[in-house]
Amino acid sequence: MIDKIIHWKTRAFVLLYMANIVFFTLLYYLFFNDSFKTDVTLSLFQMFYFSIVTISTLGYGDITPSLNSNLLLGAIMLQVLSGIFIIGLFLNSIAQKLSDTQDKKRKQEKEEEKKILLSKQMAIFKPILDEHLRILAQVYRVTSSGLFKNLCQSGKITNTQGNTDEDRNRCRAICS
Repeated sequence: MIDKIIHWKTRAFVLLYMANIVFFTLLYYLFFNDSFKTDVTLSLFQMFYFSIVTISTLGYGDITPSLNSNLLLGAIMLQVLSGIFIIGLFLNSIAQKLSDTQDKKRKQEKEEEKKILLSKQMAIFKPILDEHLRILAQVYRVTSSGLFKNLCQSGKITNTQGNTDEDRNRCRAICS
């Protein structure tokens, strides 16, 4: 079931989300490490944690940025907005895939119901159709035999252009 839900769009959004976390982790660690309200330099793991908390818009407050750096605040806002955007696209792609799967299932169920209904209707009409087809076949045999016999006797079939060999053979068989 999971393989049916997760398709290439969903995987792309997950990869984009992870790339966003890694990018902003490195950005914070390399350029803004001294812009946080701590006495010690934060490790790469702590910046990774801060990036995850920021992109998911949780914001626990255990690692807080200094409000003196406008670039840091811009980077944080960019990460929050991109996180919201990516999560929205991710959830939308999952919902769309689930909706498509459900629609496909409903369509298959309706087709099955139609087939069952048609087979029931055909079961009702089969004896009637068989009887009428037998009657039509008998009428055709009688009519066509009489018609060919009259045409054969009058000589119109063999003398008329455009008649096939099959008609001539049939005429000979009826006339003899």
